Amino acid sequence: MASAAAAAYETVGSDFAIDTLHTFFVAGPKHDQVLQLKVQLLNDGGRFLTRVVTVEQSGKPVVHVTCSFVRTSAMTGPSMTHSVQRTGTETIEAITLDDLEVGANTQGPVMKYQRLSLTPTHSPLSSKLYTSAATLSPPLLSSSTRIQALGIIALSDYHVLGAPPAVHGISVGQPGINDYSRTPTTNHFSLFTSLNHTIRFHLHEGFRADELCYVEVNSPWTSKRRAEVQSRIFTGDGRLVASCVQGSYYVLKEGKRGFQASMASDNLDVEWMASSLDFTGVQPLALVPPGPGSTQYSERFLSKL
Repeated sequence: MASAAAAAYETVGSDFAIDTLHTFFVAGPKHDQVLQLKVQLLNDGGRFLTRVVTVEQSGKPVVHVTCSFVRTSAMTGPSMTHSVQRTGTETIEAITLDDLEVGANTQGPVMKYQRLSLTPTHSPLSSKLYTSAATLSPPLLSSSTRIQALGIIALSDYHVLGAPPAVHGISVGQPGINDYSRTPTTNHFSLFTSLNHTIRFHLHEGFRADELCYVEVNSPWTSKRRAEVQSRIFTGDGRLVASCVQGSYYVLKEGKRGFQASMASDNLDVEWMASSLDFTGVQPLALVPPGPGSTQYSERFLSKL
């Protein structure tokens, strides 16, 4: 998602910021094959621009992204103002139990995540809050608001999938929350993946993805192997940066119950990998205009994806 947004950013002026991003994951990419990013200029307005990015591999689409950009200088003047506050109260000074540390190497991940307590303890499943502290690490070399926004896009998709299993008390194989012994648990799923992901930015400046953020997640609905997951990303001092909605798909192993019924078909090639990006280096290696109204990016794609 962040790479698609970065490619779309290359087609807009410096006074535009990413406002909304809608992503559909349509196939599982191969980590050892080149990805092509094709950017279509859908709409150019005075205040808003829209781009469609298709990520292809071997000529087939694997991810479809729609990006909306806003001219920030046009958003001044009298305005209604309100914002939701964090629901959770747990805070930490720094991440001391990084869920992504095991298996990390020089290629990534370039972020840290620590799951916090599931709250409230006795609330309905649809109201339970699944919170993580997150940050990009090491710090980004650039303070550019564009680069920081790309970092937030990357952070928005990690651990969100874990919310429905967590509120149902069904393990995905991770150590328990606050388990410093890092003892693995039994994974009760044969597959779980994101089907689609939407992120809406409420701040366009004044935040950093490489400073501590809090990601509050809840799942208002799960059934028939699917789930809706809603999340909000806050700065360390409590300002709302972005809101997200994700559609997810889960296949429980035989004999494990928790989500109801089944989908008509399991023929989905959508297994998403846990990869990470170096956003300071998101630059296309080649720019080939394939025709009016679109731009094609062909990269050997960051080696980290």
